[in-house]
Amino acid sequence: MKSFKRLLSLAAIVCIGLTACQKEFTIEEDPGTNPPATLSSDYLSKFYYIDSTAGVKDTFRIVSYEYDAQKRVVQIVDSGDIGPAFSLLPERSYQYSYNGSDTIPFKSLYQKYSWPPSGVVAVDSQTIFHFYDAQLNRVKDSVSDFSANASNIWYTRLYTYTATSITEVTTFPGSTPDTTVTRVDARGNIILGESDPDGLFTYEFDNNPSPFARLSNFKALRLTVDAEAAGYFYQLKNTNNFTKNTDFSPSQSLFEIWDLTGDYNYRTDGYPARIKDEYAPGQFEIIEFKYILL
Repeated sequence: MKSFKRLLSLAAIVCIGLTACQKEFTIEEDPGTNPPATLSSDYLSKFYYIDSTAGVKDTFRIVSYEYDAQKRVVQIVDSGDIGPAFSLLPERSYQYSYNGSDTIPFKSLYQKYSWPPSGVVAVDSQTIFHFYDAQLNRVKDSVSDFSANASNIWYTRLYTYTATSITEVTTFPGSTPDTTVTRVDARGNIILGESDPDGLFTYEFDNNPSPFARLSNFKALRLTVDAEAAGYFYQLKNTNNFTKNTDFSPSQSLFEIWDLTGDYNYRTDGYPARIKDEYAPGQFEIIEFKYILL
């Protein structure tokens, strides 16, 4: 079984102010201590990744959400244990901008950070302008991609929808458009994606609501999957919680399964309280969800 830790060797993130939480968070806390939930007033605050190996309890990643006065997501900070003595430092952030009182973002800013001796530096970034149709389906992204080598390129992604699929056409200047088809179920969950040359990614879901689907940035989340997608499941546009991810790539002799079937503990409103993945006797990893009232 693929563990959270192995998945997250691909990447990780958290708020600087949450650094002190690393060694103090207890995985034995009863998820029932979460405040009473109502779908109209409970919002995701953060979720912790906790590893237990040979009795050691250690928070190695935190993803934190920030909201404005209109209960709109304005920033997500994803932090990992990349600092001195495995302290938590931000690795990635996502910022969202809105026009006036709009409830869906027209622009997203993604930044990936490096931590040289002088402090934090944004080494890669993407500024994405989102366009929607009358039904509020995202039909176009206009992307400015900036990397640490000072290169900057603009490209577009166009989306079309059927009842069972999302087709994405990506066009870079001077190149042939690239087409990707992602399969979705009747609820809109991503169930199958492909990547070159022969990668195949499949997903299964529960019947409970995803805590990400009710947030203002939901319309701006990713519509396609790749090899890193499972590690960043909070950035995928799914309405339910994924329970199984399979990565299959014959050319790389890769076949991996992350199976969370039966590993969820839910709150009374159906939202996940925690996931516990026991990958060996006495060894497990947990994602613990925390909610706030806004």
